Amino acid sequence: MSRILCVWSPNWAIETWRRRRPSAPRAEPFALVRQDRGLRVLAAVSPDAAAAGLFPGQRVTDAQALRPDLVLAEAEPEADARALEALADWCVRFSPAVAPDPPDGLFLDIGGVAHLWGGEAEMAADLAARLARDGLTARIAVAGTAGAAWALARSPAAEAGPRILAPGGPGDGAPPPELAGLPAAALRLEPAAVERLARLGLRRIGQLTALPRGPLAKRFGAGVLLRLDQALGRAPEALAFRRPPTPWFFRLDLAEPVSAPEDLARLCRDAALGLCARLEASGRGARRFRLDFHRVDGAPVDLELGLSRPACDPERLARL
Repeated sequence: MSRILCVWSPNWAIETWRRRRPSAPRAEPFALVRQDRGLRVLAAVSPDAAAAGLFPGQRVTDAQALRPDLVLAEAEPEADARALEALADWCVRFSPAVAPDPPDGLFLDIGGVAHLWGGEAEMAADLAARLARDGLTARIAVAGTAGAAWALARSPAAEAGPRILAPGGPGDGAPPPELAGLPAAALRLEPAAVERLARLGLRRIGQLTALPRGPLAKRFGAGVLLRLDQALGRAPEALAFRRPPTPWFFRLDLAEPVSAPEDLARLCRDAALGLCARLEASGRGARRFRLDFHRVDGAPVDLELGLSRPACDPERLARL
């Protein structure tokens, strides 16, 4: 059963810009600027700037007319993208299948691994706490589909803590209440489609599911129907994972950090024993193995091993 955890950082560009400049003063209101068809517009705004009525896409001259004290800096989308990829790599401690959702989100397939944290709620809370300690604001949701998790992570209720949609929530019938009351834009629709729907008073997901499918697709396009079906689990959605998910993995969780070489070697052997036992039981071997250690500062350290023939001998692998 698929279970997808979605992470959304609403202030990603602002917070990563500041993380790259820890000594920069925290001036407010603050915004990042980009070029748009020859005009300088706001690319991202801090919470204080948003509270003052400023918004992304607004012209810089209009924003400064409202708040002459607005502090500006150049946006750095390439650096933000690299930071998102680094965060995706860091999140393999929670799941081996992590997919970036540019420009400011992630998807994690946590099916079969959430029990290692005591459950989905505990895993989501642990991830949120770690990101908060690093100065990152995160909205987290878990659901049976990427579309449902994406929508819930962006709902106002996610500000109070992770949202968990119980298994079996999205289905072929009416959407669960947690989804039905969300705006149609939460389906990841194009702005033009959202505007056309709003003209007819169709502003909520529940309203769309109550309409006949044929006329809905004919009037608003197949994209609206596809996004609706993906959120409700009626249509598949492929995620581009940074590391292709594999069922052949074995994980060890430690109560305390270890640093002695002999302890690391023992852990390597224990992991090889666990993985090779599964391979042998299935009559299989492997030619490429990867061992990942996670340091206390969150940085992963990995070792790769390539063999000329498939093997599943744990002692040999541990020595190599």
